Amino acid sequence: MPTSSTLEAAYANDLDPADLERATLRFHQMLAMGRLQEAYRWFRVELDVRTQYGLKASQLRIPLLESFFPADAVEPRLDKLPDRMYCVEQLGLARQRTGQPGRALEYHEAHLRGAAASGDRRGLAHALLHRSRALAAIGRLREAEASALEALPRFRQLLDHPQVAESLRWIGTLRNLRGAGHLARPALLRAMEMAQAGPPRPLGIEQAAVWTFVAHCALGVGDANQAFRLASQAWEVGSAVVENRPLDPFGALSTVIAAARIRGLALIQLGLPDSGGVWLRTAAEMAAALESIDEVITCRLAEARVELGMGNLDGARRLLEECLPAIERGPYRLHLADAHNLASAIAAKAGDEAASAVVAGRGLRAAWCDGRPFAYRAGVIEAETRLKELGLAAPAMDPYDPTRYPPMPEVEILAADS
Repeated sequence: MPTSSTLEAAYANDLDPADLERATLRFHQMLAMGRLQEAYRWFRVELDVRTQYGLKASQLRIPLLESFFPADAVEPRLDKLPDRMYCVEQLGLARQRTGQPGRALEYHEAHLRGAAASGDRRGLAHALLHRSRALAAIGRLREAEASALEALPRFRQLLDHPQVAESLRWIGTLRNLRGAGHLARPALLRAMEMAQAGPPRPLGIEQAAVWTFVAHCALGVGDANQAFRLASQAWEVGSAVVENRPLDPFGALSTVIAAARIRGLALIQLGLPDSGGVWLRTAAEMAAALESIDEVITCRLAEARVELGMGNLDGARRLLEECLPAIERGPYRLHLADAHNLASAIAAKAGDEAASAVVAGRGLRAAWCDGRPFAYRAGVIEAETRLKELGLAAPAMDPYDPTRYPPMPEVEILAADS
């Protein structure tokens, strides 16, 4: 089984510190001489891949990309528009992966404007999907769904079937978050169908990625057995690839982490929380090595719930406290709702009803997002249930105001994508 330490050892050769230091020094020498375009070309050839796919590489990647930007600007000082858009997109993605969706959104918006102005249809579709993920993380669920719905037909026009399937999966995920399971299910089932279509794939990371994708969808439609089976297959194949690959240009490590997380969540749904917690812990440790902060938080909070269910209040509290700084820094609004609700449950089990009520109120406010039907439904229900158990009424919340938003895009979810 890959662990954070074995992964770091496997990745060490391709991220040789001395070699990276020499390449980075040359990069900064070019910048100091005012040779910005040459520095950019050097970055793309010598530093781009290694700082994008190596472990803990974002600590270096973000400041390298920031070198092309004037202070407090979201557009770099490069001559060619495609180069500028590449830097904007990559800095946004790096910030999002390392736990800064709020800051990432600025760059996704800039990427969106640049792609629209230049007629870059593929860049526009990707920018809309990146933007949707950042919006969801910070709790703007209505705008997140609209942005994903705008991306879907654009990927269809490009005949980009993998991204069509991913857009459908993400739309289904967003709809599940707000409790619209009847709308989520068709999108998730169509995504599953598309992912499994086509000729057989070789037994490698591409097939593992498909299994992980379908397992995620299966979990979303309530089929924990299928999710566990496919995630287990993905883990077995993907982990063998990861242990023998120094760099990760095809997302092998992300696939393995997601497979471990889905396997853990499926086991919990199947009534095996102890085993599920082990897999969540494995996924969290690997995600930390990759600096995939959202994944770490997701796994740690789920693991904390397992500890709470077993009566280990100290263990649940410790895992929660580990997550809070990253949640607040994001800011991750849905994770914050989960964290408050978890803290309320811990306080209630510890017999501190007053503290439980206060934190449950915070959980409700965090989960409310844009208001029903664009609230984080699981978070709202948990907070309201806890307050009711404590004999308290839920505080009044502002209703959803449709006049604040343009009309929701009307998109055919079940269109034939051939």
